[in-house]
Amino acid sequence: MNMHSIFSVAQPSDIDTGFVTWDWNLERDSFVCLGAPALLGGLPGNVEELVACVQADARPAFARALRRACENGAPFSLECAGEAGTAWLTIRGRVADGGDGARHLIGVVLGLAVPQTTASSEDDPRVVALQRDLDSARADFDAFAYAVSHDLRAPLRAIGGFSEVLLESEPGMLEASARQYLPRIVTATGRMSQLLDDLLQLSRFNRVELHPEPLDLAEMARAIAADLNEARTAGPGIELIAPAHAPAWGDRYLLHAVLQRLLDNAWKFSRRIDAPRVEFGCERNNERGPAFYVRDNGVGFDAQGGDRLFQPLQRLHRASDFEGSGVGLTIVKRIVERHGGSVWAEGAPDAGACFWFRLPDAPG
Repeated sequence: MNMHSIFSVAQPSDIDTGFVTWDWNLERDSFVCLGAPALLGGLPGNVEELVACVQADARPAFARALRRACENGAPFSLECAGEAGTAWLTIRGRVADGGDGARHLIGVVLGLAVPQTTASSEDDPRVVALQRDLDSARADFDAFAYAVSHDLRAPLRAIGGFSEVLLESEPGMLEASARQYLPRIVTATGRMSQLLDDLLQLSRFNRVELHPEPLDLAEMARAIAADLNEARTAGPGIELIAPAHAPAWGDRYLLHAVLQRLLDNAWKFSRRIDAPRVEFGCERNNERGPAFYVRDNGVGFDAQGGDRLFQPLQRLHRASDFEGSGVGLTIVKRIVERHGGSVWAEGAPDAGACFWFRLPDAPG
């Protein structure tokens, strides 16, 4: 479920905005909720009912955010669909002093709600028109990304190539300052070239047709890990812990790209650890399908910035510390969402990271 699907049958006049606030007294375990009942299908009377107001896929992340806030006071913010599927919610919370000597977890749910329609979305001309416009916009974006990635390659190669030629010239031909700048130019053009490659891949993964089939992601993860260890030029190999089997239903090519990027990130952010270890695993839920994860014991990340991880060109670590373009996790998110699944991440500084993705079960 995403914002587009929620509002795909809505006109501007159909959309209502609203908010709900809550105050949870952590000492007395009392809960008060005020606001627009229609936004959540009624005002929850306790924390369990509050969590149940969001779509099922988002409940574990919401519950974890509430638990972390209670344990260490960490504020949180997340976006998800409401349980009824007719509202897009932004949820924010933090621990505060309630003025009564007790700790309170207070929060607000901001939402856009669309009334349910009895018309079939397939027959609604508004849906047809909006879907056509969406398909056209996606096609335009893909064409733009492809053209930009290709048209910029030639000048980048020229800049980098001429800079390397100058670096290899006679020492007396260039001033010392010029020799300091040229390696930076070569490095910058290399990073730009990698970014263009990643943008081109993002465009390609948006366009490629899905061919789902039964897969064993554990076998796939072990093969990728072997390739990564073989390519590792410094330090010890990284141990991969994986179950014997991890059945899944999806496109082999695209899900290989997901695991490749998640495992490569785990390798990259664990390389400075004395005993690096990466775990791939699966947790099954009969109602929501299997959830797969890649966990490492690397540098981790600040959970408060975790919302940015899956946004394009966003990085939580300096480029000088860890290479990358900031597009890899965006590709992961797009591929998993194309399968009808969801992604999320958990982590803490110097305590490793865990990246999750959930996939629907095989049809039938």
